[in-house]
Amino acid sequence: MKHHYYTLLSILLVSLTLLSACSNTDTPAHAEALLQTVPADPAYVQVLDIDRFIDNNGGKADGSVVKNDERLRKELVTAFPKFDIASLLDGEAGISFTAAVVFADNLQNYLTFRVEDGEKFRAYTSAKTGLKWTQRDKLYTADSLVQSGNQVWLCSKGNFDRISEYAALTKARSFMSNEYAATLSACEHDIAYYVPISAAIDASSMSFSERASLRMALSMVFDNVVAVAGYADAKDKKVEMTADMLDSNGHIAKCNLKLGKIDVAQTAALGGNANTIFAISLPHQLIDQLLKTAESLGGTMPALYKNLLTPLDGTVALATSVTTDMDKTDVPFIASIATTGNQAPLMQSLYGMGLKPVSEGNLLKISVGNYGAGALKVADAAKELEGASAGLVMKNADETLITATVHQHDGGLRLNLGITSPKPVISYLPKLVNPK
Repeated sequence: MKHHYYTLLSILLVSLTLLSACSNTDTPAHAEALLQTVPADPAYVQVLDIDRFIDNNGGKADGSVVKNDERLRKELVTAFPKFDIASLLDGEAGISFTAAVVFADNLQNYLTFRVEDGEKFRAYTSAKTGLKWTQRDKLYTADSLVQSGNQVWLCSKGNFDRISEYAALTKARSFMSNEYAATLSACEHDIAYYVPISAAIDASSMSFSERASLRMALSMVFDNVVAVAGYADAKDKKVEMTADMLDSNGHIAKCNLKLGKIDVAQTAALGGNANTIFAISLPHQLIDQLLKTAESLGGTMPALYKNLLTPLDGTVALATSVTTDMDKTDVPFIASIATTGNQAPLMQSLYGMGLKPVSEGNLLKISVGNYGAGALKVADAAKELEGASAGLVMKNADETLITATVHQHDGGLRLNLGITSPKPVISYLPKLVNPK
């Protein structure tokens, strides 16, 4: 059964990448129809805009056929060598859609989309997987696949009754009643998603006290925060993603922290080459706010932490180098810490940690090990952190470049993530199907 599941998911994932019958102007309506079959309170929900993905990756949809797709076809054949890509391109699967929806409910994940010809789809999947379809009331089922009318679900076997309920949902009882549904259905990106924070915390492996602490922290940092939402786009060798904290009205949740922005010049001045660069803005007003908040909760901050935090006023920047012949526990790095000028408590704490800070005006500099080697030129990589309150730039051994930044956005915070890979994004699809 596990083999069948991965085979089905592979076929559907390739299909999602290839086929679309309508123009982009129809995508919102199709997404709305699918979202109306998602319960009002899912653990998460994603909308996939297939037309946009095809267009960004070398193909043009024309009915159920993809044209001008030589590059896309080559990449898919390389990624899925055992599948009949041509039959999917020719529309033999009977799939015709502009959008797909992925969601979770009651600890089960579902992928759902629409088909143009249900009988054709059943015949195709039977031929490719060896599965037999059976009819149960108004549903057709085959292992992990369920078809109701012109809609298909890929899910865990045995959830037939649940899918019947999803198919019968009214707008008022479905996700379409959510304030953010209109934004998701507009589907202006390859993937748009929405994750209720409470559901995510409840599904985590955290203890009860850890969950309570996290909820308290979020309520202090943000006003009326209830969800995380954002989008992802993939084109050629690059993926870009965002994440926003939303309030119960579907708007950006106000952030109550007194944030600053990274000093890019200070970060660039670290110099040399590195594998990882990290910087964060910690203005004194933010430190003071955090210390007062801790006191208001009745807690006592240990002297070591207080001595580390109190002198901070500005950017803390760090760059690390890694070489193949070094002890992994001894990572060479260089750091620059902006202070109020009262550096004595911080220097004392750093010396107690075995470090040797050097004072240069209001900056403290720290250097450990043979720093200077790496795939990133620090002066150039630091420019990626412009305007951010916190950020990370790193380059892996396989030349994958990762950039993550947190920006102040519409009164709240936005996480931006960029990944540039040496290989086309499509080549990673098989790992999504079966990580092993």
